Order: sequence, then structure tokens, then C-alpha cells
Amino acid sequence: MRILICSLEAPLPPVNGFRLQLRALIEQLRKRHDIRILALRYPDQTGPNDDPRTTLLPRPVTSRAAKARALPRSFLTRRPLGVAELAARLREPLREELDRFAPDVVHIAGQELSLLAEDLGGRPSLLTALDAEYLNVEAEIQVSSGLRRLLLGRQLAWVKRFE
Repeated sequence: MRILICSLEAPLPPVNGFRLQLRALIEQLRKRHDIRILALRYPDQTGPNDDPRTTLLPRPVTSRAAKARALPRSFLTRRPLGVAELAARLREPLREELDRFAPDVVHIAGQELSLLAEDLGGRPSLLTALDAEYLNVEAEIQVSSGLRRLLLGRQLAWVKRFE
């Protein structure tokens, strides 16, 4: 079977639970299936990518200015801050991989990428939500104050609805 894994994080180096789980999944699936990976690369994920079955793209910059520019879209769509930008970064490479590799199934790893389901053209797919992001937002609210706390409260509602 041909499986395309589209991931919020590249599976290297395996230094957190998301990456560890993804790497273990890939290792097991590769024993019996043809696997391709399309993933976002965080700044800490340095080093060469010499595997032709893996396409890594830089994660979009999330500066304060970029977040401020994205905030109106989040208010209008009632989606968590940044999810549209993450999906947009992977959208064209995903289409190219769908055409070139023609996977039997697409595995989307990370609920933040769930907007990519619109681009799958009815292909069988699954979404693994490996984190409860709303818990991270709740923790940030506890240590914030003022306008930031207010904005995070709004973000919490969007994240819970989105998840």
C-alpha cells in the first residue's frame, strides 16, 4: 500500500512525544508499505534530509507581527491562530505529492493540519490528533495577564471548537 504521511513536525530528531510516535509509526509501516513523508521542519531540526521519500518544508515564521496579522482571520473564521498558515504552507507540495505518488491513503499527523482534508479529493484519509492543544492554551492563560490573557481566552474557545 502507498501511504502519504503529512505531518506538523518532521520525525527528526525524536526529542518529543510527537516525533517519537511518528518515527515509530513510520518504521513499522515501512516494513510492509511504501511510505512518503511531507512534513514541516522546525528550526531545531537541522541536518541533512537525504531520504528522497521525505519532503521537509520550513515551518512558517510565527513572529509577534505575523501573529498580529493573522489575528483578524482567526476572529473571522473562529479558527485557532496559525492553522490556516500551516495548511497553506503544505497545500501545494501536498497536491504535487498526491499527483506524483498517488497514495492509497493519506495520514495527517497533527490536528493543526486538518484543513488539508479539503485538498485530498476524496482519497481515504485519517487524522491523528496527538496533542490536546487546548491544555497548552489553558496553561498559558494561567500565567498571562491583560490583553494577552484576553486574547488567549478567545484562542482557547477557537482551539476547543477546532479540536
